Amino acid sequence: MSQVVVIVGGGSLSPRAVEAVEDDAVIVAADSGLDHAVEAGLRPAHLVGDLDSISASGRMWAYAHELDIDEHPAAKDLTDTELALATAVELAGDEAPSTDLLLLGAAAGDRLDH
Repeated sequence: MSQVVVIVGGGSLSPRAVEAVEDDAVIVAADSGLDHAVEAGLRPAHLVGDLDSISASGRMWAYAHELDIDEHPAAKDLTDTELALATAVELAGDEAPSTDLLLLGAAAGDRLDH
């Protein structure tokens, strides 16, 4: 594995960001980041978070495409972004030094998402 991509719910993805995603990348969506990924034509394999902000159609898409869904309670110590980053590190495993981690959708106007 050469690239793990985490997409969070900060907003729509720019074409430049989408171009940075390698064809064989493993994509992890954090909650509503799934909506932005699908909108951009990307296909996450993992969905992580409390799923309180994902759209109903995004949730249906996740089930229809048999994503690995790791749902957490809303009352948790970590943000959805932190949970998704932890999943990405776990997926990289022993390859971590040779795996690129790309975080997309983290900018939401004048703040970083979470």
